[in-house]
Amino acid sequence: MQQRMLKGILAGLGVMLCGAWVPAPAQTVIRVHNPTGEDWSEAPVAVPWTSEMEAEWDAGRQVLGDDRPVDFQRDDLDGDGEIDELALLVALRAGQTRELRFTEGPYRQPARRAAALMSLKGFDGPAWESDVTAYRIYWNADNAMDIFGKTRPRLSLAGWATPGVPHNIENEYGLDVLKVGRSIGIGGFGAWIDGRIHKVSNVMKTHHIRVDGPLRAVVELEYVHWQPGPFPDLSREAITSRDAPHYDLQVRMTIWAGQRWGEAEIIVRPHKGSPMPEMVTGLPRHDETVLIKDETAGILGRWGRQALGDNDAPKAGDLGLGVVVDPGQAAGWGEDDFNTFVRLRPRDGRIVYRYHGSWFKEPGAAGSAEAYEAMLRSVAALRPDVEVE
Repeated sequence: MQQRMLKGILAGLGVMLCGAWVPAPAQTVIRVHNPTGEDWSEAPVAVPWTSEMEAEWDAGRQVLGDDRPVDFQRDDLDGDGEIDELALLVALRAGQTRELRFTEGPYRQPARRAAALMSLKGFDGPAWESDVTAYRIYWNADNAMDIFGKTRPRLSLAGWATPGVPHNIENEYGLDVLKVGRSIGIGGFGAWIDGRIHKVSNVMKTHHIRVDGPLRAVVELEYVHWQPGPFPDLSREAITSRDAPHYDLQVRMTIWAGQRWGEAEIIVRPHKGSPMPEMVTGLPRHDETVLIKDETAGILGRWGRQALGDNDAPKAGDLGLGVVVDPGQAAGWGEDDFNTFVRLRPRDGRIVYRYHGSWFKEPGAAGSAEAYEAMLRSVAALRPDVEVE
């Protein structure tokens, strides 16, 4: 007890060392504002972890909030053992601003509501999930993205990775609800070259689980020496050429607790002499679905009877799929035989977009195309203004 009291006094007032006064750490203020007319029960916020924050942390200030504490975590995003970002969830009423500060007290880790896992046997590649949905990317020449639906809030990837547990039959973990086919999948990516989509298939690649909860999960995908070309490419020999354009890609997939959407950040690095390509994202093009598109808002989606059922039964129920992009990066909108897509011009080699799904059996699912469009608009608007002082 006496030690805790002494630590609090020293942290708040500073200490005298060797005749010199050492001041207490400066107090960081994180100001978060909701500029919309909607209430946000959990707004995701990520800010850089600073040396001032580190000093406060070391001084025992490990509670963050105002008159109410907020859940947060500290993340190492590059695997070097150093903290890079502070990730937090903030409740904000419409138009509200909250000023958050670190105060004295021990850190209390939030309940685990996000996770990431690699399982080739369980779900064919890296996957990331919140407590309401899950996404995966096929770790093969297809490189398409898929979505799992959940009937109740929970984490499911570890269950699906268990030998003998199927993901194409509905169980306590949920269900694989999307037929990807030959599309890029939900929020998948490729390049737009010579008037068509090129999947990231002719490439060396690796993955890193950067953050495995509890409030967000982050998976990093690295693609090295990618030469766009025919699909499927199983041999590399037919199209590999030193003279052809080559690219390296660094892809970061992030998902937050309580959210149906994930976010992709893609950095494109052309090899010497290779032009910067337009990139593409989108969703599968299925029959009996309604197209949702607002180019001004950067919204693209489809809603309708496109959900899989048990044993991959087609058209088992309604499913909304969509992406939200920066309209300023959109170079064009279109469709081919397999995809509904938007072309994006990288800005300084970088694109960022969100992808989203709503399955008819999940709590609070969209019940119409209009309701699903409203969901996508809310995802586009969920961008709090943040200042750090």
